[in-house]
Amino acid sequence: MYPTLYKSRQAEPKYLPRSWYYNDALRLPWVRTIAIKKTAALDKERVRGLIYASNKETHGGLESLDYTIIIADGMTPEYERFVTIKELMHCYFAPNNEKNVRYLTGTQIALENHMNAFFGGATSKPPQDEAEKMALWMAIGVLTPEHDRTALIARIKAKTTSVEQEGVTLKVPAKQVKAMISNFYQAEISKLISC
Repeated sequence: MYPTLYKSRQAEPKYLPRSWYYNDALRLPWVRTIAIKKTAALDKERVRGLIYASNKETHGGLESLDYTIIIADGMTPEYERFVTIKELMHCYFAPNNEKNVRYLTGTQIALENHMNAFFGGATSKPPQDEAEKMALWMAIGVLTPEHDRTALIARIKAKTTSVEQEGVTLKVPAKQVKAMISNFYQAEISKLISC
């Protein structure tokens, strides 16, 4: 489903509000609801956001879930927007696709194991780590259409703009603008849209 999101994003304006991404994720056939909650309990220096799926139901062979996104309180609006979009990307891992099932954090135990991998001394990486990387690149890939990203690269090379200025325009942290213009971008996005 991410390739469909990526393709539809190409026909949209340079900047889209968080609600556009939220509404698109709500249209996924396995998504019943998405709740977004802020909390001061998350240490934003270690984890800015997380998502978990719950209340799995199956009707006629189709599974559906409720998703809850937890966002660390106190982030800048740019970080909050980007983290929300990144967490929404986890909704695109279809639960009934065996390849993607391993990316879901669907129970309290799975969520706890996921958090232990981030903060504990886990020796092996759980599939959720791969999901985090994929969701990060998925979010970066839909921040702006490809033609705008290409123009952004040209402006930065010509020194008519800066990473920081483009971050303000796109309302995302400069770190994500750097990823958009990095040498890794094309390889990561190509893998995601060819799935």
